[in-house]
Amino acid sequence: MREDVEIDQALPLESRCEIAVPAGAMHSFQANHNEVNWKLIVKGTVDGWPDYERVFPVVVCPELRPSGHRGGPV
Repeated sequence: MREDVEIDQALPLESRCEIAVPAGAMHSFQANHNEVNWKLIVKGTVDGWPDYERVFPVVVCPELRPSGHRGGPV
């Protein structure tokens, strides 16, 4: 969480950060009757303005496994 952020009214807010997917978490997936979706939710509170929330989709790729690996934990 970031607080006391100053935003120039003439410029859009841009920020870079790192996000970490929990170890062993399921990757993004979609089939006929099932799916796993990830999203990043940004919430903000600004004095004198309504609170806001923005949602951004995140695609999580399957974990890379060493060649020759036949399943199970790495």
